[in-house]
Amino acid sequence: MVIGLKRGTVKLVEHDPAWEQEFQREVVRLKELLPNELGPYEHIGSTSIPGIPAKPIIDFMVGTDDISQAFELEALLESAGYEHRSNGDNEERVLFVRGPEECRTHHFSFVTLGSKQWRQSVGFRDLLRVDRELAHRYAELKRELEQKYSGDRASYTEAKQPFFKDVFARL
Repeated sequence: MVIGLKRGTVKLVEHDPAWEQEFQREVVRLKELLPNELGPYEHIGSTSIPGIPAKPIIDFMVGTDDISQAFELEALLESAGYEHRSNGDNEERVLFVRGPEECRTHHFSFVTLGSKQWRQSVGFRDLLRVDRELAHRYAELKRELEQKYSGDRASYTEAKQPFFKDVFARL
């Protein structure tokens, strides 16, 4: 299994079914540390969609009714190898990353249950899992943008926004 990527770069690899197993292992590990009332945990992003290439970083989230819990649990998450990345935060999401900048392996977010962020993350994944033509279009876009923005993840992500907006309009 290939996992990990230098922060800020874009390098896609073909889908690996072992990513789902890595997500499950990480959830088990975190459930031993975090409060039981958190959940559900959801594997999101391209590593959760069979058949499309992805940056080899396991992207997942946990639902919470109170987003401030993320800040209360920050020290505990640091002990588990996670670092808070405030540039990935918004009012519905708090982002933590695992792995050194040279090899980020996991992106873990606390997301308010039922929020727009939650619905879009799960909805995007679920739609691309069942709509193979749409997943193929997304895969082609990702490959094209990888060539253009391999050293500029922010521009790569920004260039995908029209596709995201189109998918979100279907949800």
